Amino acid sequence: MQRMRMVTSALVLAVAILAPNPGRAPAAGAQGAVMVTAQRYGASKEAPSATPSNTPVPSYIEAGRASVERALGAALTDQIFSDRFTPLRKQLLAASLRANPALGCAPPPDFVLEVVAPIEASADASAWQERYLIKCNPDVRRTFLLVSSKSGMKSAELAPGGTIADATLQQDVLQGVMTATIGRVPARCKDVRVRDTRVTSATAPSQPWTEVWTLAACGKSVDVEVAFTPSPRGGTDWSIQLVK
Repeated sequence: MQRMRMVTSALVLAVAILAPNPGRAPAAGAQGAVMVTAQRYGASKEAPSATPSNTPVPSYIEAGRASVERALGAALTDQIFSDRFTPLRKQLLAASLRANPALGCAPPPDFVLEVVAPIEASADASAWQERYLIKCNPDVRRTFLLVSSKSGMKSAELAPGGTIADATLQQDVLQGVMTATIGRVPARCKDVRVRDTRVTSATAPSQPWTEVWTLAACGKSVDVEVAFTPSPRGGTDWSIQLVK
């Protein structure tokens, strides 16, 4: 059993995910984990130009924009809710399905952008999460962290599936999840990754909830139960145990 409480700047964590510190060793067996991969999109060295607010919203975007605009501003929100990032989104989803295949996905798969969640904005960069429903059989969900800065766009895939933990909390919990699998995966396995997550109990917002994270390890599947408890002192407590 492990337990930890976390309070971290989301934008600082976003930078850490997208530009891993070479001096920090990964958790045992963490090679191939989805949360530490990063991609650059395009060669632009400047932030994308503003998109007019009257630009039509693509039909695949069903997310609401009000909270995004309040947090990130109208200019960037107009870009997010336009076709500006459509090529990047298709690229990310295709790469995700290659790395973590799902049944019944037509190439290229249809998808819906269900949620756009602003994380943090500063003078140098803005970060947000995008959650997708991919129309496979059964449907699957994938989530990405996107960061727009003066040096261009960066992106990283977060844990797949239905987890409701944010990017900061996922990164913290991932280390414990990987550690919990020691002894349950083949000794020489170097490819351990989160394949799916699902909420198994939930209550009202800011109340405790539980999830099961499924890891794929060289042909073996391992389920880890994570219990989350929002702390009155800030942050979220979490505990981990293997599912028998």
